[in-house]
Amino acid sequence: MQFGPANSLVGTLVVTAHGARVPGVVLMSSGFASRSGPNRLNVRLARSLAAAGHSTLRFDYSGVGDSPRAAQAGDEAALRKEELGLAIDALVHASGCSRVILVGLCASTDYCIARAREDRRVVGLVLLDPFSYANWKSKVLLLLGKLAVPDLRARVRRQLQWPVGGDKDALPSAPAVDRAIWNELRPKPSRQQFAHALQELLARGVELLVVHTSYAAERHNYEGQFADTHPELRGLANIRIVWLPMADHTYSRVWMKERLFAALERWLGERITH
Repeated sequence: MQFGPANSLVGTLVVTAHGARVPGVVLMSSGFASRSGPNRLNVRLARSLAAAGHSTLRFDYSGVGDSPRAAQAGDEAALRKEELGLAIDALVHASGCSRVILVGLCASTDYCIARAREDRRVVGLVLLDPFSYANWKSKVLLLLGKLAVPDLRARVRRQLQWPVGGDKDALPSAPAVDRAIWNELRPKPSRQQFAHALQELLARGVELLVVHTSYAAERHNYEGQFADTHPELRGLANIRIVWLPMADHTYSRVWMKERLFAALERWLGERITH
């Protein structure tokens, strides 16, 4: 389908028989990946969600995939947030749903959070590898995971559910990138600012599913770290944290996608009211 200014945004829409009764889902990609998502992640997600009765829309940002570049250049974060709002409008109009869940990966989680803070149609967020923040324990574990003593290193890695042996023994980490350029492209909020944004949504009743992988093991590397790092969010019923240390950032293997889909299915069934 096409929507937005002059129908310039291109997306793939699936409307189910239950579309008006259950929340619709907008799937966002990240970076320069098209609406199919990295390793066709969004395609598989859309099929899984449709099987559970949810209408879905996955779309290309302006300048990505089949959507032409926006006529007027401006602040990218503001533009993406606006385009996400247009995608919500399109899904609501096409499916008849009144509630929406947003799914974002990496940088797209920023746009999901920003849109949700302004749009009360958003009742759920799925944040795949959002910003993470190191603490003293993750720093110690990172050092232990690099120990030269093989037996001790393997023991620590098994405890953390990190890969052990062969080429896979390399510490999972984010791709190398010029830090100054990355910070300019995606400014990182302070830990307090990030937690405050989530607190605001949780207080409004928005359901959150936060999934961390091995993507940024230099910052986030053990189960329970999210609660340790953000104590103000600990114990709240409407936030669920999932730790998938053996999965990579783009869920490149089928079994990685299956574990993500299983976590998402449980969360939808237990926390999102139909």
